[in-house]
Order: sequence, then C-alpha cells, then structure tokens
Amino acid sequence: MKQGFALNSSSPSLFPSSPFRGEVGKGLGLFIVALLFLNSGISRLAMKAFNEMCPIEQKSMYLLFLFGITTVVYTGVCIYQKTVPTYWEVFYGVLIGICNVGGSWAFLNALDRVDALIAFPVSGSGGVLFTVLIGILVLGERLNRKSMVGVVATIFALIFINLKGE
Repeated sequence: MKQGFALNSSSPSLFPSSPFRGEVGKGLGLFIVALLFLNSGISRLAMKAFNEMCPIEQKSMYLLFLFGITTVVYTGVCIYQKTVPTYWEVFYGVLIGICNVGGSWAFLNALDRVDALIAFPVSGSGGVLFTVLIGILVLGERLNRKSMVGVVATIFALIFINLKGE
C-alpha cells in the first residue's frame, strides 16, 4: 500500500510537461496548483466529514446544497457580468452537473463501504485514467512517452493501494 501512495503521488508529475495554457508565470502556476490541491482536499474532506457525521438519509440534501449553491453563485456571476448562457452552454452544464452529482453520490456510497485511504486515491487516479482513456479512444489524442509512463505508474499505484497489506 505504501508503494501505491508513493506512485500515486509521483505519477501526475509525469503527465503534461506544462499543464497551463498560454503564458503563466511560475509563481502564479504554483499558486493555481496549490489552490486546486486545497480545493480538492477540502471538498473531499467535507464529503468524508458528512459521511461520518450525518445520517445516510441526508445524502440527497447534502448533494442538493452542494450543487445548488454552485448554481446560485454562477447565476450571480452571470447577472453581474450581464451575460446569458447559450442553449449549448446550458445543455453541457446540465450534462456535466448530472455527471458531477452522480460521481459525488457514488463517492459518498463508496465511503460507506471502503476505507477512505482507498476511496480517495482510487477516485482521483481513476478519474485521471478514465479521462485519458476517453481522450485516446473518443477524441483521438496521442500520448507521448512521458505521459504513457505516467498512465502506467498510475495503474500500478491503484493496484498497490488496493493490495491487502501488512
């Protein structure tokens, strides 16, 4: 399991050589990555805390507030910027929202049945692998050697994390 965590931590660094589009200074880049790390960690920690402290019947209410607040904030941004989303933006937004709600619901259910030490890395790495797979099979993207090493390392990390250990 320890080997899996080490691989899981190092394999994302093997994916893109520069994860940013356009000109992004090193300081800003590190700040963005730190914010992403913090945001992801806090949101997953909130899910774990909810799962531990709240009755299982309240999962629907949790998801309603989780995504309802996002909708309210985005609506406020649109009103402030005086923009109206197009039909396709709304369609894709709803589609992505359905996927996010489904993923969050599945993750909360996984936390009921699997240790958090397994659920978190599998969810994160699994999402990366799924995205890469869709990129290759559906969008026709090609991976360079460094990216392929990252994908293989992520797969091994998932295997090591899920091995029954000491």
